[in-house]
Amino acid sequence: MLTYEVICYMCNELTDAWERKYRTREMLVLCDVLHTLKGHARTNEMTNRVCDYFFRERRNKLYGKTFRIEEKDMAYAESRLPELDKAVFRMTVNHYSHRTFVAEELAGLCGMGYSLMRRKFKTYYGTGPSEWLRRERIRRIEEDMEYRVELPLKEVAERNAFGSASNFADFCQKQTGMSPCELKAIGYEKWEKRRMDFWNQ
Repeated sequence: MLTYEVICYMCNELTDAWERKYRTREMLVLCDVLHTLKGHARTNEMTNRVCDYFFRERRNKLYGKTFRIEEKDMAYAESRLPELDKAVFRMTVNHYSHRTFVAEELAGLCGMGYSLMRRKFKTYYGTGPSEWLRRERIRRIEEDMEYRVELPLKEVAERNAFGSASNFADFCQKQTGMSPCELKAIGYEKWEKRRMDFWNQ
């Protein structure tokens, strides 16, 4: 039987020592232990620490910094810990989603096949990648209209990968029910209200 004392020892002594010394092989053993004990209420702290160990290294690799864990070990850890896989997937998607609004291209940037990415999107976002990218595009347009009110509509269209003003206008009308000019007017009103609230504090 797994007692509270045993879990505390594993978390406070083993995990701490192995994490500080970059003992990846031993940390992978903890991935297996946590996978076996999935759902055990007392393993949350250890799960967080083990996930953080691998997540930091995945982030370092993604951003071109020095990393110390081999890809095969990272992939194994992610396969054993759904929490880690979810965090890494979301970080990777957010990192590359600014470069494309095409789902197949996003899959390539993320280093995975489209079918795998589609399954992970369904699991972790509750929607498909194309739908998520469509919503993300709308969000960015609305953000540009509200927080970058100085930008002309042509530049907003270019920033959001529209090849022409007519394509931009068609997208806005179809997806929001408003023209770019109407979206810009609403964005300006929000910006003005935020500015007035600031000065009236």
